[in-house]
Amino acid sequence: MKRFLVALMLCFVSITLVYSQEYKVENGNVVMEKVISTEMTIEQAHDALETYFAGTYKDSNRTNKLNSPTHLVYVGIYADLERFSMGVWQINANHNIDVLFKEGRCKVMISCDIADVTSGANTINYKFAEYVPFTESYKMSTGAPKSSVTKAGIELVKRMNDTMLGIEKTLQQKPAAEEDW
Repeated sequence: MKRFLVALMLCFVSITLVYSQEYKVENGNVVMEKVISTEMTIEQAHDALETYFAGTYKDSNRTNKLNSPTHLVYVGIYADLERFSMGVWQINANHNIDVLFKEGRCKVMISCDIADVTSGANTINYKFAEYVPFTESYKMSTGAPKSSVTKAGIELVKRMNDTMLGIEKTLQQKPAAEEDW
């Protein structure tokens, strides 16, 4: 029994450390922000991230909201963060990715504001940052169990972290040499 409790505590501590990516709650949003150094020029970094987003989002024409030479904004949904009531209901999250380019670096901000609790045609919204695990509050009208809301929050931070790592990996690549056709 002692071994089981020790193993359980170690799992909890490791999960907490893995998901303790530096996010903050700002203006009612869960936000992750990072400045990433790159060897790419502004144009190369911009093109590399457009390619990354085109592969990440199935229809980047619908998710791209701003595309200027020094600024990209994409919106999307982290689908199926958690399911409950035998899989009938699910929690999804809207997110925005805002990238500013300067020579040798990019500032990336990922923010999530609204969660959608859906079942077919029924949708109930709540602000992620106002409930567990980001606060102690749990009085909500969605009918979602506290455990599901908590798991959705943890999964949200994981997916934000995965997105940030994908962007960082893209920007850390060596600039492609110009090919002579």
